[in-house]
Amino acid sequence: MSMKKSHDLVATIGSYTNSSGEEKKRYQKCGAVFTSDDGRMSVKLDAVPLGPEWSGWFSLYDAELNQGQVAQQAQPAPF
Repeated sequence: MSMKKSHDLVATIGSYTNSSGEEKKRYQKCGAVFTSDDGRMSVKLDAVPLGPEWSGWFSLYDAELNQGQVAQQAQPAPF
């Protein structure tokens, strides 16, 4: 049975204001989700954010769309 990386596991850890005055979210990639041939999913954690700005929730972003990077404008995958 083979496993393929299907999603990036990402936490929103705060926000910042860019040079145009727009408020943007700050993200931290915390690991990956792998999907097997039979549809089973496994999570590999590389980091867990700590602190008051993290809500305790992770979001899943399609790994193929992001090519290993979190897209700032991407929406979390629905559960």
